[in-house]
Formats: sequence, C-alpha cells, structure tokens
Amino acid sequence: MPFPRRPLLALAAAILVLASQGRQPQAFAAGRALAQGQTAGMSAQAGDLLNRARRSRGAPAAWARVHSLAVEEARKYVDSPEPASSCTYIFVPPDRFRWINGGTVHTIIGENYTQNKDQPDAILQMARRNVFTTFVTKELVYLLVWPRAFPLHVEARESKAINGVAVDVLAFSGRDGFHLDLSLEKGSGLPIAFSSSDGREGTLLDYRQVEGVRFPFRSEGQTSGASTGPFPILETVSHLTVNATSALQGLDVR
Repeated sequence: MPFPRRPLLALAAAILVLASQGRQPQAFAAGRALAQGQTAGMSAQAGDLLNRARRSRGAPAAWARVHSLAVEEARKYVDSPEPASSCTYIFVPPDRFRWINGGTVHTIIGENYTQNKDQPDAILQMARRNVFTTFVTKELVYLLVWPRAFPLHVEARESKAINGVAVDVLAFSGRDGFHLDLSLEKGSGLPIAFSSSDGREGTLLDYRQVEGVRFPFRSEGQTSGASTGPFPILETVSHLTVNATSALQGLDVR
C-alpha cells in the first residue's frame, strides 16, 4: 500500500527552521519523569511494570540520549477507498509537543496551547483538550513518559491475555476523563497493545531500534467516536528521527 513520502517532515523543515544559537535540548532519563511530580499516585507494582517496559525498549543510557523525537505517521482507514493521510508529531519530552496535521500546526509548551490559525476561544479550548489527549497518548506510546502539566494516576490492573499472549496491564488516568491502558508482554515487559479514552486502540508491532531505543513502527486496531465506528485503522511510521533538531524552533529547551 503506497504511503505519502515525507510531505509533512518537508513542511516541518520549511516552516520550523533550525533552532541553533548553541542551545541543546535537555536530555531526559527513562526514570526521571517520575521524580518531577507528574503522578497523581502510583503503586510500587505499577512503578515496577513501568520501569520494566522502559528497560524492554532500551537501556537507561540509551534513553538518556533521547533529547527529542520526530515521528511521521501514515494513517489508513482500512475500509475506506481514500488514500492514507499523514501527520507529524514532534516531542521534546516530557513537556513540549508539536503536531503538524494537514495545514494546522498545534503546539504545547507546558500548560500553554497554541495553533497557527485564528479560531474563536470556544474552538481553541476544545482543540486544547483534544490535542492534550493526543499528546499524552502518543508520548506514552512512543516514549513512556507524560507531560508534567497532565498529572496521571498509574496503577497495575489484573493480568489477562491478548490473542493468546499473557500481558500485564498498566492503567493511566487523568483529568477530563482521560485514561489509557497499556498492555505489556509478561516476562519481557514490552508494550504490545493500548486502548485509550478517545476511542483508539491498537496492537503495537514492528519494533525497530533507533539510536539504541526500540520504537513501534506499526499499529493495527480501530478507532471510534461517541456515536460512530468502530473503524479498522492502520497506522504506520514512515519516518522516525531521534534528536531531530531541524524541527525544534520554539520547542528547544535552554
């Protein structure tokens, strides 16, 4: 199935020029987020599972070298004749995020949300809530951290099986009714599936190592709205770059 070739990373490079002047984004360590007051509560069992998930993806030294992440995703609704659409996510973990989706550029820095289009306040408030949900979901899936502006309660749920594979379940919950269940393969701790409060769920596949950290390059699942769906969906990473400084203007950390 053909996917668009780098259209949005090209857009990112065009509109988000190199943030230089000798500044480097701040590194984060795999466990550091837990020491920054991001949790609204987490049991010892949940903490152990979260650390196991991180170790399954990469060693602490490899995680510590991840200053930023740019991911271009192609999304295809399986039953639709329409071609795949693409968007780009840019993370400076844990607190900074940019989402380039078509002609709209959403940016979150700490508590602050902006976009590149003039909108009424009511529309901006709704967009802020939706973009924060996307930010938290995607940062958990790709980086196993979450923003300090969005404290989460983390707990371990009863083990179960997914397609015959035994899993442990980490349950994350926060404001605005947010929740995300992340299923970890027993033994290895590798995240293999997720389901979230915005109607998305998927199986995480095709892990590839980039700069010493393993990232999922494919998700197969479904999405649904309050009164629609579910619709089968395939999300494929077409490009993933660690420490993508060419897209960081306005997101770099002094």
